[in-house]
Amino acid sequence: VEYPAGDTVAIAFAKEASIFGTPPTAKKDAYKTENAEDFVLTALNSVAQTLIQNYCATNVLFLSETGGNLTFENGGKTFTFDAKTPWDYDTAKKGVK
Repeated sequence: VEYPAGDTVAIAFAKEASIFGTPPTAKKDAYKTENAEDFVLTALNSVAQTLIQNYCATNVLFLSETGGNLTFENGGKTFTFDAKTPWDYDTAKKGVK
């Protein structure tokens, strides 16, 4: 976790990060995700909300390992998150192709 400016938290994902893998089998119904899109968006939203609620972050950025836009494929979908755009679930969902 890196704090580049003010209350913004930037998280860079290594190539080995679990977010790039298939959704795990849920141990409880409350944690069940329907597909890769649901898994990725739910996981990132959980990370963002944890940082906002527990660490007083006002913005959360998700970055590639090199600090640029985070782009990857999972479950037949392409996910692209702009490195300069703070996390917003609804905006992120619109960017899934």
